[in-house]
Amino acid sequence: NISWERMSSGPTVPKVDPQVICGPLHNENKNAFDWSWQGPLAFGCHHFIVVIDSHTSQNLQTLHRHKHNVIRVRWSSQLHHCTMVSPYVLRLASVDSLSQCII
Repeated sequence: NISWERMSSGPTVPKVDPQVICGPLHNENKNAFDWSWQGPLAFGCHHFIVVIDSHTSQNLQTLHRHKHNVIRVRWSSQLHHCTMVSPYVLRLASVDSLSQCII
């Protein structure tokens, strides 16, 4: 179930129903978080990545392509001019405990 939503800070992002309710994190997740300059906060929760809206604390999306615990996540720091016709695209890179990198 995907619908498009404009975040209060500017970019248009797909609104996806959350798939994970976070509980205690694994010790390997301790450095797996990053806060985008656009507002979203991403963090590792075992082998999932959870993206929340820092303004509303809502879970925006859960990413589930890793097969092992996520140890690092980073938002792209590229600053691009964006317009309604060409919105800014948020990019997130993540690495798991077996060094698999997913962008």
